[in-house]
Amino acid sequence: MKSLFEFDEEIEESLWILADGGFLLLETENDYYIGCDATNSKSVKILQKNTEFFKAFKAILVNSMAMLIRYVDDVPEVAYDLSENVSSTITMIFPKAKNLNKDILLKNNRIAITITFNNFFKILISTYKKPLFYKKIKKFHNENLNDFYCFNSKNYQIKKIITQIPSESQLIKFNSDNTYVNLKKLSLTF
Repeated sequence: MKSLFEFDEEIEESLWILADGGFLLLETENDYYIGCDATNSKSVKILQKNTEFFKAFKAILVNSMAMLIRYVDDVPEVAYDLSENVSSTITMIFPKAKNLNKDILLKNNRIAITITFNNFFKILISTYKKPLFYKKIKKFHNENLNDFYCFNSKNYQIKKIITQIPSESQLIKFNSDNTYVNLKKLSLTF
């Protein structure tokens, strides 16, 4: 596992890219995801309108419950308990979001939020002080990666990040009455 100092160069470059409206290509063991600053409406709209490249799944990535509560209206107490009792990434779907661009939201103003346990992303988000918006990329082969870099016929600034800590993410859906359902495990590695 890399230490804080071993991430310095990658973190610094990623911060510049995010601040400039660019994208992070997140390569995991099984899939690719693309992420951007969740508060940058221009970048979010670019990801939303390029549906030929991205699957429907979308969420924001935060580093803690403290950051999560900035974007969820009425966080149930059980969400705190669930987040404290997991040792891997957890994704929670809440019935009502706040302080977020509408393009990030799921149907009926719902929001999917992933709390990361990956050191790189915890450091990146803590330093940047903003959540990331991410979408899963549809299946493609490595040889098609260059085509992806020019999605929407434009050259967007993209940094490739390889995460090497595989884990599964619990997917929890909260209802408006604060009850919840454990839907399934997702294969995420952030």
